[in-house]
Amino acid sequence: MISDNDPITAFEKLVPVRFPVLQRIDLTQSLIGRSAEITIRLVLGQEDDDGILHLAFEGVRGLKIDWPSWSVIKLDVIQISDLTHRGMEDLRYRVSEGAGMFAFSCRAFTAKSD
Repeated sequence: MISDNDPITAFEKLVPVRFPVLQRIDLTQSLIGRSAEITIRLVLGQEDDDGILHLAFEGVRGLKIDWPSWSVIKLDVIQISDLTHRGMEDLRYRVSEGAGMFAFSCRAFTAKSD
């Protein structure tokens, strides 16, 4: 059963399809914890004041990116699935972009909009 505290439910309540334009994607790696983190910043339109969706993913594994050749990158649907039923301690979520631009698994994530 999914509770109101569930990060996937919180993500879906932000209606992420409203933020189609990829403004920024950052990948960082911690040498101490040996884990990767990804932050993604999506905007409603071409300007920041149109609205921003911030996504942060911790403990990223299996990152695959197929970067498109066009200049303004618009994303399809970002889907986040719960993997806890698989019993892997360090991987709880599967994240994928509908058109296949990126996919990865992660331990935790947060989503917020401005």
